Amino acid sequence: MEKITAAEKKVRDYYENIWSPPIQVEGRDENPLLGFHYGLYEKGIKNWKEAAINMNDFVGRLLKLDNTRNIEILDVGCGIGSTSVYLAMKYSNVKFTGITLAPSEIKFAKKIQKDNRVTNAEFIEGSYLKTFFPSEYFDGVFAIESFGYAQNKKGFIFEMKRILKPGKKLIILDGFRTDKSIPSFLQRVYSSFLSRRALPNLMSLNDFIQSLDKEGFKQIDIIDLTKANNLMYNFLQLDFFKILINFFLLQFKKAIKGNSYKSKEDIYFVLGALVPELILGMGKKIGYYGVTAVKK
Repeated sequence: MEKITAAEKKVRDYYENIWSPPIQVEGRDENPLLGFHYGLYEKGIKNWKEAAINMNDFVGRLLKLDNTRNIEILDVGCGIGSTSVYLAMKYSNVKFTGITLAPSEIKFAKKIQKDNRVTNAEFIEGSYLKTFFPSEYFDGVFAIESFGYAQNKKGFIFEMKRILKPGKKLIILDGFRTDKSIPSFLQRVYSSFLSRRALPNLMSLNDFIQSLDKEGFKQIDIIDLTKANNLMYNFLQLDFFKILINFFLLQFKKAIKGNSYKSKEDIYFVLGALVPELILGMGKKIGYYGVTAVKK
């Protein structure tokens, strides 16, 4: 892998320290295809497992996948590869490539791929801000909750445009700041959220749309998934009350252990980000959106 930036190293270390091995959230060991992204709650979805699979299917619907075309799709910041493996099982004529900074995620993605006997997917360690893929190579690109980790958001858009074929679609499913400013009394909450998730920042939705337009994307559509995604449903299904208790216990742990406390290796420190995230979400300072755009 080529040399990565300090910001990318921080993200890589975050996933290596917390999510390695990447089965630390209850239930994923039963079905790794559920992944670690939020679920999509729609009519008829009864629980978080169905919601997680529904999010995978939602990506397939946005990409308009079928088995009539031999096409190449890139999964940007693929994590443990759950979405790509799931979709590869449904669409045998589609070739999926996943890219992530974390070696442990690549290792586990390949295990999931092997366990499910999937041959039309591959996983590569590397930076999605500077890929080695040829220009105009992919028939579609999607990023589930990985765009936010890009230090250079405009650089991300430029690279995605470079590797997409003309007329093909970019799909982003992620958290964005709303246009409403974050008041000073919530700045600490926002900073805590970013720190616990190792996020450099969140881009505002309007800035993202404007950047896509300036870079030459067209047919830009916004899907507000804050309610459909339903933050509270996701939090409750992840045993939110247990996380809430641990969020406050961590404050005592930090006070007692002092400098010896390694927050970056504590899974509940990271999951504690759900508390400030819920506050910011209910205050409509951040939201969860799907954004689709077509390269001219």
